[in-house]
Amino acid sequence: MLASDFKRYVVSTLIAILSVLSLWLMTDDNMGGIKGLNAKDVKQKGGNFETSTVQTDTNQGTLLALGVLFFIGILAGKLTKKIYFALPELIGMMIVGFVLRNFAVFNIAGNPTKLFVVDEKWSKSLRYLALVTILARGGMGLNIEKLKKMSFAVLRLALLPNVCEATCEALMCMWLFKMPFHWAMMTGFVMSPVSPAVTVPSLLRLKEQRWGTKKGIPDLVLAAASLDDVLSLSMFYVFLGQAIATKDSMSVELTIVKSLLIELIGMGFIGGTIIGKLVVFLTAPCDEEEEDEGVYEQMKSQRFYLYLLVCICMKFGGMRMGVDYPGWGLTGGAGLAIVVSGLVVANGWKHHALYVAARFKGLWNDIFQPFLFVLIGATVDIEKLNGEVVPYALCVLVVGLAVQCITSYLCVATNQFNIKERLFMVMTWLPKATVQAALGSIALSELGTMGIDCDVTRNPSRPDTCMHAENLLSCAVISIIVTAPIGALMIALGGPRLLEKEELPDDDPTHLEGVSGDLGYQSLVGSFTSEKMASLHSSLHGSMVGSKVGSHKGRYSKVASIPEV
Repeated sequence: MLASDFKRYVVSTLIAILSVLSLWLMTDDNMGGIKGLNAKDVKQKGGNFETSTVQTDTNQGTLLALGVLFFIGILAGKLTKKIYFALPELIGMMIVGFVLRNFAVFNIAGNPTKLFVVDEKWSKSLRYLALVTILARGGMGLNIEKLKKMSFAVLRLALLPNVCEATCEALMCMWLFKMPFHWAMMTGFVMSPVSPAVTVPSLLRLKEQRWGTKKGIPDLVLAAASLDDVLSLSMFYVFLGQAIATKDSMSVELTIVKSLLIELIGMGFIGGTIIGKLVVFLTAPCDEEEEDEGVYEQMKSQRFYLYLLVCICMKFGGMRMGVDYPGWGLTGGAGLAIVVSGLVVANGWKHHALYVAARFKGLWNDIFQPFLFVLIGATVDIEKLNGEVVPYALCVLVVGLAVQCITSYLCVATNQFNIKERLFMVMTWLPKATVQAALGSIALSELGTMGIDCDVTRNPSRPDTCMHAENLLSCAVISIIVTAPIGALMIALGGPRLLEKEELPDDDPTHLEGVSGDLGYQSLVGSFTSEKMASLHSSLHGSMVGSKVGSHKGRYSKVASIPEV
């Protein structure tokens, strides 16, 4: 008992420390810093101090824009469901963000002003917070037994479509835009990755309704999408370092080693597993929890807050590494680590993971889903689009998608899946949004930090690299506008039509509708006996399951406090 009490005190202390650390990681670089603290940014380079003053007015109007976008985004999402119940809410949210960002112009003090432009650092931080939530929930929704059986299919689907699409789009960019090889490959790897922000919630929704769960199709796509993004981020920075060479640029060999060994294997798989096991160890179920209501309430909250803060620190810590040590950012590896740790904690906590999954689901539905998709829509600035470039960008996208569809279909063309299921998995690889929004403007920003003015009105003799960076950004914007809403719609409508629904008898004690979809039955209950499952089912649904509850009724009825989400 003393050991359990001590662990609870340790967890409470860790939650307090991680809360401060998370706040610092988010505000220090991404949200404009803490007032007064970052008024001057002092860096030591080679014994000399370089001082740069931080602008204090970049966040003006951001809170108003965020508030209006959030509430109108919620209304747009609900209106979308009213128009047609099968339409995903994110379509309405993205459209509202795009429209308000580009067309809501007001005359203020005689000047035309766009009120709904969110500061890029705030937008980036909120988008990453939302990604943390959905990646953690997605990781907890994976079924480890099914993934073991499909491990080779996961690798095929994660790697081959991405590489083939990126290569094809690079060749198109070299032909249409006359881009050099490094710039073309960089553009290809910006356009090729699938968007976890669109695919993960769409697949979790289908999984909750048990579409395709018998063959583990949602688990296959969720796991492959995580690896897909790590590959794209790694290869993007490989070619960025060659296209825009600076004194901080890493060599190709070192970048590849860093991406494979440190980011993918070290941070993603090993780091995610270790962190997940550590969280489970610190918050493992104890006897007092089953006997004392107060201890139970404390433990279930500790599990949620500790794991949420750990995920935030992983994601923003990985971003911070890239700021302090250029080229050593671990953004992609941190995302994979969150998914892996979610799988580990779901299996370690067993039925106690239900409460954590429900809290993540509520956090996503009520807060971060509206924020993420209105901000993705608001990142698209049509003023930055060159009208002459748009047709060429569409050609690049269409050809790349055609190659990707063929490749992804061939990757899952096995006896395990029928033709309809293969077509559905091709659809899940279409949406592009999050990675494109994050990477599209990086090349232009890098040129700006080198002192190159890419504004053609101010610098008519600008170098060709500026044109390449603008074409890259245009391709990223076009891919978001075209594929994000269409892909989300196809997943939502295609899932029930192309996948087989796994039916469970209503009187089956393993039938945990609305909850088992979050965690996957096998990974959730492990070695539960039928009597324990009957008791858990009774607690969740508020009904008695006859004599199966037996003596376990009192012990497991505490799970009934899972909130409605």
